[in-house]
Amino acid sequence: MKKLETEADKMNRIYKENGLVREDIHQDQRGFKFIKRAGIEKIIAKHNIQMQLDLKVCNLGLENTEDHVVVMATGKKGDNIVQSFGSANDKTCSPFQKGIKVEMAEKRAKARVVLQLVDLYSEGIHSEDEFPEVKPVNSIKA
Repeated sequence: MKKLETEADKMNRIYKENGLVREDIHQDQRGFKFIKRAGIEKIIAKHNIQMQLDLKVCNLGLENTEDHVVVMATGKKGDNIVQSFGSANDKTCSPFQKGIKVEMAEKRAKARVVLQLVDLYSEGIHSEDEFPEVKPVNSIKA
């Protein structure tokens, strides 16, 4: 009979498989886990993920249009290829992030591809930038 994996066992496995440390993943008291940018970069290095980024939409400073950026990321791990998009606009960015919309869209697209390639979405882990309206409140280390 297969032993059930505890939450602690699962997190230890995730850290080990992806070259992470506890500071890379946070458990918010509201029940969700998110991974920081440094963790995403560690996963890319650990799994030798190849990444290509393409700017798809960039409406910054155009008259009569809302600023909006969309970046498509394509990632490859072995034979597995994943594509996803990241977007940024005034509604999805904090006041600081509004000044770096292209970078935010790139960061979001990259994180989504990486999390899909290493199956962390199935483990309930998202990137920190998927919660633009959610500030970490009393986050604790996972």
